[in-house]
Amino acid sequence: MSNQDRPVVMAIDDSPVIRTIIEYTLARVGLQVVAYPDGMSAMRALQEGQTGVPDLLLLDVDLPRMSGYEVADLLRGAHRDMAIIMLSGHAGVLDKMRGRLAGAHDFMRKPFKPSELAALVCQRLGVDTSDAN
Repeated sequence: MSNQDRPVVMAIDDSPVIRTIIEYTLARVGLQVVAYPDGMSAMRALQEGQTGVPDLLLLDVDLPRMSGYEVADLLRGAHRDMAIIMLSGHAGVLDKMRGRLAGAHDFMRKPFKPSELAALVCQRLGVDTSDAN
């Protein structure tokens, strides 16, 4: 599968460690990942054409300057087909409900197991990982 054929995941998380784990984990199952430390830089990259519209958005809830809920709401309005998975250390009923209202399809609690994240992302994208690296 060429790079152009691989689904693109945009990861927005203020933790460099979490971004690295996401990039490494999803690259191992054959996905392209573009990662940003906050919603403002991700939105700017989209607006300036530095990156194409991703197939899936992995989004931390607790981001500086603009919450993950706000980012999801903005991107959902412009890109209705994009799948959104929220990541958070808070996984109560109200957190999940707020994520759904912002447009999230799934909600994963941090810390997460990389294998569970990869499985959820691949399931949401409809990607078969049996032939991944």
